[in-house]
Parts: sequence; C-alpha cells; structure tokens
Amino acid sequence: VMVLYDEANDIRFGAYYQKRTNKESLVKKYFGRPERYGLNDIKLLRVAEMYLIRAEANIRTNQIAAAETDYNTLRNARINGNTPITSGSLTLEQLLLERRRELAWEGHRWFDLGRLNQGIARADCN
Repeated sequence: VMVLYDEANDIRFGAYYQKRTNKESLVKKYFGRPERYGLNDIKLLRVAEMYLIRAEANIRTNQIAAAETDYNTLRNARINGNTPITSGSLTLEQLLLERRRELAWEGHRWFDLGRLNQGIARADCN
C-alpha cells in the first residue's frame, strides 16, 4: 500500500501511516486523540470524495477537462509541488488510483472492486 504514496510530498502518507522501520509502517489513520486512543469519528462523506465521484462521472461522459479540474484540485491540496494535468490525458485508471489513495482505510475499496467488476487477489495465509 505504501508504494501508492510519495512519502516526501504526499501529505496523506504522514496522516495515514506511522513509520516503524524502513520496510514497515503502521496504519494510524484512526488512532484518535491521546485521551481517546483508538476512538475516532469515521468520515462518512467528505468533499474529497465528492470531487472523485464527479471526476469519475465526467470521465465516463467524456468531459475530460472537467474531470481534470476536480482531480487537480484534490491533488494540489494533498501533494506538495503537484504538477497539474491539463492536457486532456487523465485516464479512468489514474482517477481510480487516486480514489484508492484518498479514501484508504475508509471501507470504499471493497465496494469499488465490486462496482468495477474487479476481482480480489488474496494472499495465502498459511
């Protein structure tokens, strides 16, 4: 999961993970405050999700410039020195990857995989 984020420039990495070793990180997205450790309000609906939903709808209706506006708005708020996409080259795959990054650990991935008819690869736990 960590390869999804640019550790140096994407503010979500520091907000979602606590670095433990060079190869390990701990998910800390819902740690909560020190006086309420482990208890944190779940975000049910966020502006970032609305940008992603609208951008996906715009890509699917071939309104790429409008989709890029929402995509760039979100990434500019999350990534230091983000280079905006302005060439009409945003793909659905790029947008879905950004959705995976932004909504990490919020329960959306399972439903997205079903909605997009994508399978789930499970690791052997033996």
